[in-house]
Amino acid sequence: WMIRSELLMLAASFGFGGGIVLSYALCDLIREFFLFGKPAKVISELLYWTLAGMAAFWVQFQLNDGIVRLYSVMGAAAGLFLFHRLIKDVYEGLTRKVKRCGRIRKIRRKKRRKQLQNSLKMRYNQVKIKLNSLRTLEETEENTEKEP
Repeated sequence: WMIRSELLMLAASFGFGGGIVLSYALCDLIREFFLFGKPAKVISELLYWTLAGMAAFWVQFQLNDGIVRLYSVMGAAAGLFLFHRLIKDVYEGLTRKVKRCGRIRKIRRKKRRKQLQNSLKMRYNQVKIKLNSLRTLEETEENTEKEP
């Protein structure tokens, strides 16, 4: 029974290590897609690793009564390493596509912003012209009233 529980703990640690790699890759892709700024990236990193640490503690606590054993740490490290090697090429390909998509979205956003700025400038100039024409009309009316 003791060996069985230790093997279960080793498997859970291995799966946890793989889950860390997969979830981190997913979070990184989301950050790239939504073009997080540096402060948002730092905050998301802190949040991610805090949650990952809490999850690691929970796995240890549930399966091994909170006792950290070397085999469970090595199982998590093996899971991290193996899953990293397995998904590395797919992850890099997805990252390139997501970055390209993010750049396209950024360019489109800049174009929309520029169009809005141009539209606002045009409206501003129209209002300015109208106000100037009203002023000159008002001045001519004042001058005609003063002349007689």
